[in-house]
Amino acid sequence: MIIDVYNATDTAKLGTITTGFGWSNSLELDRSGTFSFSMPASDTKASLITGKRIVRGYNVINDVFTLIGAGVIDARNIQIVGTELTIGGNDLLHLLANTSVLFLELENAGAGVTDGIQDILALASGWTFDTVNGYNTTAASTYAKFAGESVLEAFVKITETYGENFRLGDGKEIVWLRNDTPSSGVKAVQYLSPESAGTENVTLIDNLSIDYQSENIVSRIYPFGAGNAEARLTLQTTTESAPAGYTLVKNGNESYLRKDATETTYGIIERAVSFKDIAPISNTDTDVQSASDTLFGAAKVYLDNRDEDTVIYSLSVVGLNTIVYPGETMRVVYRGFVDGTSWVDIDENLIVISAQNEIIDANAQTVSMVVSTRAERTKTDQDIITENIGETITYESHPQLSANGDVLGQSITMDDDNDAIFYFWIGAEVTTLNQVLVRFRVDKLRSTVKSVAGSSTTTAGGGADTVTSASGGGQTATGGSHQHLMTLFAGAGDAATEYKHAAGLAALYGGAGLAANKSIESGVSASHSHTINAHTHGVTIGDHTHSLTPNITTVYGVFEDTAGNTLAVGDLTITVNGGSDLAGSVSSIGSGWYELDITDEVQNSATLRQTQDDNDVTFGTAVAKSAQIVSQISVRSVIQAIANI
Repeated sequence: MIIDVYNATDTAKLGTITTGFGWSNSLELDRSGTFSFSMPASDTKASLITGKRIVRGYNVINDVFTLIGAGVIDARNIQIVGTELTIGGNDLLHLLANTSVLFLELENAGAGVTDGIQDILALASGWTFDTVNGYNTTAASTYAKFAGESVLEAFVKITETYGENFRLGDGKEIVWLRNDTPSSGVKAVQYLSPESAGTENVTLIDNLSIDYQSENIVSRIYPFGAGNAEARLTLQTTTESAPAGYTLVKNGNESYLRKDATETTYGIIERAVSFKDIAPISNTDTDVQSASDTLFGAAKVYLDNRDEDTVIYSLSVVGLNTIVYPGETMRVVYRGFVDGTSWVDIDENLIVISAQNEIIDANAQTVSMVVSTRAERTKTDQDIITENIGETITYESHPQLSANGDVLGQSITMDDDNDAIFYFWIGAEVTTLNQVLVRFRVDKLRSTVKSVAGSSTTTAGGGADTVTSASGGGQTATGGSHQHLMTLFAGAGDAATEYKHAAGLAALYGGAGLAANKSIESGVSASHSHTINAHTHGVTIGDHTHSLTPNITTVYGVFEDTAGNTLAVGDLTITVNGGSDLAGSVSSIGSGWYELDITDEVQNSATLRQTQDDNDVTFGTAVAKSAQIVSQISVRSVIQAIANI
């Protein structure tokens, strides 16, 4: 075997070691593995071995020069006796722990995404996805916000939340497996038999131990996301429906998911589990629902990994001249008998959780493995300690939900012409609207004008009398030139007289005679006048009054109306945002106070957030009285400490 040494940034090859031996490395599912090898301390190339440099081991496998492992030098040990230098560290996957994703958000307008792992890996220079053996997208729609986690931690978080898996590929490659468990093509057997003879990639089991874990069986889970006490994210707002074989119960902080078959078999075994890093990224209806949907997914993965005994097999094998990778399946066949009685009988495909590889006799071999009935790592004590530390960091870095209470007090006068309208605002920081109560009193109207000195006087109504003006007459003013039309002979009366007048007029005007009703015009001079006899006129005066306003002096103080002029609770109508009358739901709470729960009028029943930000409560009446409405609007909610507002 040969070992190439690169600088810490993996940008330059520094040299090659040809005296290495005893190479061993572990490949882990969803975690970084380890490696180690030895070399003579006297080799001049030992000077290349310094901390954080990268080494890659190669060996011939099936006549092909093959990369068998790579890692970062984290430990060096010199054996004085025998002068051996032993080098060890974490595999290349651990490099992803050195790059932070900072405050990366995986979302699309409040919803999840499937290409989020690409955004994560893009932050780690030189890394790619192996799309031949895996994927570059997730099967689940991921919704997450990070706060300083490393690239490796971000990947682990996604696997634990959504039940997907990944492993290290060749070099700086990630093999994202989703939920796939491809076959390794390897069969591990107790002994060679006619059944197994000639089968490709058959290996013999040298040693086997079986660990049955029943302690972790859980039939129902009460999952909680970010927040404290009753201000925690729950399944109440999830849009997910329970698939066949599961039961979802939405009941606020007592919401749970149940796996029916597990509960039938083992009875009720319930756990309240916190997922503190699952929280709304911002406070929109979509965000709150996406966070609750993510919590649902995490709860289902939790139950699926704890629905029965988890069986973990640790086995050593011999003669396996190939590499088995985590996430692959391997068929294990083993039967043990004592006095004719079977104490173990295994024949099933199991999932490889970790694999230990070594170079033996110039060949790369998988020498030991941990395989299981499910693709989940068993947590070690170190894992539990690390998780506890991580949860503390989560509290510090991820926005947590907190309980909040606001009380708005106002006092408004009202009567049958003027409503009392109380406005209140529910802010964008709210993730859950728990309750909105209106508490109020109906008091006597009060004014700041106590009394007035003086008053306004109005005369009595009158009119409809006829007044006669004084007698008078005289001459008109001089007029201009004009004509008058006169009828000279009406054709009636005494004939002799009429004729006489007619004959005279005819002679006067040179005519022979005039017919009856003959009219003529006569002119007057330009200057003339008419005589108007003395007379009077009657004038009618309409009904009217006169207002007389003297100077008024106002005395300021507190005026309170009488009880008889004050509205009663039964006289009121109460509406919220223009809705129906809620006055019938008012209850007395003592000391003159009344209470009305208006939560249903302002809360979205699906998201538990507000239906609108600006709201109003309107008190009205049809009774001709007045009142002073004193109110306190109490809003209990859950808010996010840091929100996009």
